[in-house]
Formats: sequence, C-alpha cells, structure tokens
Amino acid sequence: MDEELPTAIYNSVTDKEVMASLLRRMTDVGNGGREDLSFTVGDVVDVCAAQKTGKAVGLDGVAMEALMYGGTRLHVHLCILFNIFLKHGYVPIQFMKCVITPLAKCKTGDLSDVNN
Repeated sequence: MDEELPTAIYNSVTDKEVMASLLRRMTDVGNGGREDLSFTVGDVVDVCAAQKTGKAVGLDGVAMEALMYGGTRLHVHLCILFNIFLKHGYVPIQFMKCVITPLAKCKTGDLSDVNN
C-alpha cells in the first residue's frame, strides 16, 4: 500500500478529535495495522447526519440533503465505495474537486482584506 495514504486521508479531516481517532486507527499496529482499517455504515451515517443543510450543490450536482436522507441502502453503498478507496489507496480526481466561493463579511469594507 502507498505510504502516503495515511497522511493524505489524515489531512482531509478538520475536527481535532476525529483526526486523532483516525490517526490512531490508521497507525494501530497492535490491531493489525492498516489492513484492519475500514469504514462502517455507522461512520457514514454519523458523518452524513452531521452535515449542514441548505447549501449549494457541488460540481456533481448532488445536494447534501440527498446523502443525508438517502436512506440505509445509500449509506451501505457509500460505505463500500469508501472502503474500496481505502483498500486501493486511490480516490478519483472527480471526488476531490470542489468550488470555493469567498464571501465578504462587509461589502462596503476593504474587499482585499483577508479578515473581511
């Protein structure tokens, strides 16, 4: 398996507690190491439930609500898909594309100011 896999996946997590948990799971040699690392359907359900609603759709045209309320079958298929990504150490480019739209806090303020 690619040695950069833990770092790449680890860097995609922003919550400090989740990040620490993920790192422990990925580096826990006593429990079989990375071969035992996998996502559960519960992991997918928890992450989907924690997402915010009412946001714009992404490049794929899928609203977050579709993933949140898609049901158990969708969560099972997503779990299988994510475990395939882990097993092969590869995530397709389309899954990593995103659009970041900067929003000004104050439209009358200095738009070149990073803090605005």
